[in-house]
Amino acid sequence: MDRTYLDDVRACVGDAAMTELLMAAPTYLRLEHEAVAAAWRSNDPAEVQAAAHRLKGVAGSIGASGVVRWAVLLECIDSLDDPSPLAALDTAMAEALAAVAGMT
Repeated sequence: MDRTYLDDVRACVGDAAMTELLMAAPTYLRLEHEAVAAAWRSNDPAEVQAAAHRLKGVAGSIGASGVVRWAVLLECIDSLDDPSPLAALDTAMAEALAAVAGMT
């Protein structure tokens, strides 16, 4: 998690809005992560790209840079033959969710 980014957002929106954002983020992170995984299982690169784009936005809003990094890669993926990017995203998601849980 990018703490500097979160501090900047908090300074802009205030403590209450930041708390609300951090409390809602896990739901939306999980929703979009599952959409990426479902599209992967369906072997649908276009939907992987679309879901990864949405996930990138949610992750970016809370400074989850690891998730953003892998979502950007998945936005550009053409082939689903190598599952390692999805596994890396899974790891980044677990780390981001743990970090958010520690902040709320």
